[in-house]
Amino acid sequence: MVTKKTEAPNKPYTEVQGRALLALNRAAASNKVLSDLERNPSFDPSGIPEQARMAAYRAGTTGQIAASLTGMTPEERNYVTSSANWLQGLLRLESGAAISPKEEAWYTRTFFPVVGDPKSTQTIKAEARKAAETAMEQVISGRMTPQQYEQLREQVAGAPVIGAPDPKRMSTSGVE
Repeated sequence: MVTKKTEAPNKPYTEVQGRALLALNRAAASNKVLSDLERNPSFDPSGIPEQARMAAYRAGTTGQIAASLTGMTPEERNYVTSSANWLQGLLRLESGAAISPKEEAWYTRTFFPVVGDPKSTQTIKAEARKAAETAMEQVISGRMTPQQYEQLREQVAGAPVIGAPDPKRMSTSGVE
């Protein structure tokens, strides 16, 4: 985990570098939990219904969060909680503002398994999380400018989502 810049150590962080540092620390801690669960051969994160996951992400109070996790195994609850924490760090860094449900759903499908994703797709999504963390590290260290990060983010935003559900079926899931 990066905690300081590699260039010009006496210079304060820019606003973007500071936000990237906070997001990276949050992401790295969450990704450790996610990776440990994904290595467990008896746990399949693609079995967590997207609607349940999105309800947990959008829950505003502790009571709402607890209610959204009802009926899940401890592993599923840990996975949903950690994935929400990882995702919120990245989304706050990239937008700095409120996130629409549609944007949140897109990021979820980009970085986390959805129902029916085979192990190969789950692996690609885990690697995508690590790549996002690497980009954050590069912003913090000064190896990537905030402008380069924004260009990369825009390129990724236009890319197809691996394992994304059929758009015609999205409106029935309540995630649109």
